[in-house]
Amino acid sequence: MARKRTEKNNLIEPPELPQEVSSEVLLEGQIYELESYDNIWVSNCKLPGVRGVSINKAYFQNVQISETQFPRFELKNTRFDKCDLANAELEKANLNKVEFINCRLLGCQIMKSQVQNTLIKDCQVKFAQFEFTKFKAVRFENCDLEDSNFQDADLSNVVFLNCNMRNAMLSGAKLIGTDFRGSNIENLQIKLEQLRESVIEPFQAIYLLQQYAGVVVKDSDSINC
Repeated sequence: MARKRTEKNNLIEPPELPQEVSSEVLLEGQIYELESYDNIWVSNCKLPGVRGVSINKAYFQNVQISETQFPRFELKNTRFDKCDLANAELEKANLNKVEFINCRLLGCQIMKSQVQNTLIKDCQVKFAQFEFTKFKAVRFENCDLEDSNFQDADLSNVVFLNCNMRNAMLSGAKLIGTDFRGSNIENLQIKLEQLRESVIEPFQAIYLLQQYAGVVVKDSDSINC
């Protein structure tokens, strides 16, 4: 029964995206503090950082919002395609039904936030900061998460598929049902007991026992008679 609940919690609701022909085009600079935007298509521009913006049904393509601050950013039914969010600060954000595809998220800060029904695929996410963020129905796929920080985050049932998680910081993170299969977990910054209810592959289990429990793993052929 526990496995069925975990699989259900892993399901991601896809975003309801706007149609390009019927969407309002948001031009560079036309985004204002504490405003709400609905059904927009944004491409090939740079957006300034603002506070308290709410966006629903949006498609961002080749948009740069790097080195900017978006406190209390609310995003729903939104896709970022080939966008640059490097070093952007999205503290206390609320993301629901959001996709990041082929995006640059190096050093991006999504801290103390709520992230659900979100797919992050084929993205550069090195040095990103996700401390104290609660994830629900979230999937990282084919992402470079080296040196990223998930300290004290709730990663229950999150899937990390074919990701590079080398040196990732997970101390204090909640990992019930978290799936690491297919990912590089070399030098993961974590305590072994945190992985009690997570999902890993046999070779990952061997590595973790050797790395964090000091267990020496040998096959029976090495026994001296």
